[in-house]
Amino acid sequence: MSSAMKVKRLSLDDFSKIKEMDTGIEDDYVVRAFENLLHRPDNFLYGLMEDERIVTVAGYSVFASRFAILGRLRTDRRYLSRGYATKLLLEIIEELKINPTISFIGAATNEPNVSANKVCRKLGLQQLVTFHSLTCRDFSKLQDNGPTWTPVETVNEKRIRLQALKENALGMFPYECYYPLPLSERDLSDEYLHRMTCYENHDSSRFFFIHENQKGEFYSQVKYFWNDLFEQKGLWNTIAHHVQQEQSIGWIDLSPEAFQNIKQPEIFDIQEPWRLYGTWT
Repeated sequence: MSSAMKVKRLSLDDFSKIKEMDTGIEDDYVVRAFENLLHRPDNFLYGLMEDERIVTVAGYSVFASRFAILGRLRTDRRYLSRGYATKLLLEIIEELKINPTISFIGAATNEPNVSANKVCRKLGLQQLVTFHSLTCRDFSKLQDNGPTWTPVETVNEKRIRLQALKENALGMFPYECYYPLPLSERDLSDEYLHRMTCYENHDSSRFFFIHENQKGEFYSQVKYFWNDLFEQKGLWNTIAHHVQQEQSIGWIDLSPEAFQNIKQPEIFDIQEPWRLYGTWT
């Protein structure tokens, strides 16, 4: 490894170097959103430099003040298989470990992505949970004739529902699309709860949250914490109505058990299974 290699927190001045990277990624999100990524206070982007060339990029986003999720990893194809991705991420992790505000360091990757899973293990991150993400443009195609569920209006009422949650089949909280977190109700701010819409069924035994996310496409992400999605009357009608109102694409995360019981899979776009890795600091 070249003695001239160094890790640098990237700035707008590095944009031309980012564009010079040969990653093989068409319409690379890091290139397309570079300025926005740098301007957001909860996003951090780093480059591993060889002399004045960026050979690897990675970064992290901070959620709920104390959860750092690694991502945006890509390496110039001319520098693959040299351990550069691991080197850069290890340095980022060491920086995060001495940050007193960070309690958790994690990463999410698709199950078939062998290299990314290998990197996570090299970083000392433990596999915490596997889950499935599905999207759908028309939930009304699901055969559900039940009544729509009732909105839960206030932040306090939403928080009470979460405090009473005795089980979470997902094993994580889907904070945003692509960003699962092992957090508790205490980590959710009033402002975050205010932005989420909440619905509950007629006997208040089940509820779900739905939250709009702009991730290239405009999504309404459903947060439901049980495995009985296809047994609850009115659940899918309520989701369909909300998604139609928002003119969005529905997104829902399922546990492996719930995924095995999926009905009408043909109406969903099904991603490869995801794995959440992480460690507490």
